[in-house]
Amino acid sequence: MKIKYIEKPFYHIIIYDFFDATELNDIRNEINLIKNERVPLDQHHESILANGNIKSYSLDILYENRRHESKILNLTTKIYQLYLDGTIDRSKNPFLNYIGISNADNTMLQAYENGSSYYEHQDQSVLSFVYPFFDADFDGGELVFGDYIPELKSNCCLIFPSYEQHKVTQIKTDELGIVRWTINQRIFIRNG
Repeated sequence: MKIKYIEKPFYHIIIYDFFDATELNDIRNEINLIKNERVPLDQHHESILANGNIKSYSLDILYENRRHESKILNLTTKIYQLYLDGTIDRSKNPFLNYIGISNADNTMLQAYENGSSYYEHQDQSVLSFVYPFFDADFDGGELVFGDYIPELKSNCCLIFPSYEQHKVTQIKTDELGIVRWTINQRIFIRNG
């Protein structure tokens, strides 16, 4: 695991090699299960399917009242442990303190294939965590913040303030089917 702290154009961090080999295998198995079981798409994100050809699955809805059954939902809590044990240096990014006071989250799994893109938007949360996974060859698919493109690799975790405008550029590939997956986790601070 390698952590890169970046201050400009905005505070964010990238954690490379976030999941170990066993964790990655568990995530890929769950992704394959979701893909092969024809799980219903997240109704909240119908517009990204219509406008960007991205399939989005709400893991919170899929595993409602049984979160313990999802390896993905359990493995993404690793970020909290890294925060608590000091692996993530809070002094290098003031937004990281929100991890310790957040009290709610939601997690989506998104699938990209040829022609997929995500229009410019802001997330409606405090912090966003994006975990991309890909094995296939493709062009595009970059997460873009204005003129800035962070150097993301498969199996990394990007943490950024959710108010930052961002988009995903169009995927171009000759491969059939899904070529890029992302786990998108958002954390909140809610009253009561």
